[in-house]
Amino acid sequence: VENMGDRGIYKKMIEIMNKEFKGKSESKIDFIKSVNRETGLGKNNILKRINDLIKYGILMEKRGGDRRISKILTMG
Repeated sequence: VENMGDRGIYKKMIEIMNKEFKGKSESKIDFIKSVNRETGLGKNNILKRINDLIKYGILMEKRGGDRRISKILTMG
């Protein structure tokens, strides 16, 4: 990532995933709320950055839960 500010945000998101969720978030919404609380970014901005991390292969997203409705995020 070229922009140092963006790099810090991505690093913080990975840190939250590893420390708070131990590498696996059972709910994408819970992860978004945690990132928002730590960084102050809005939901759409966080979703864009999650998609970037998925594209880079750092995070993976899959469906889960009782009826396969929840989106589960894990470290790639």
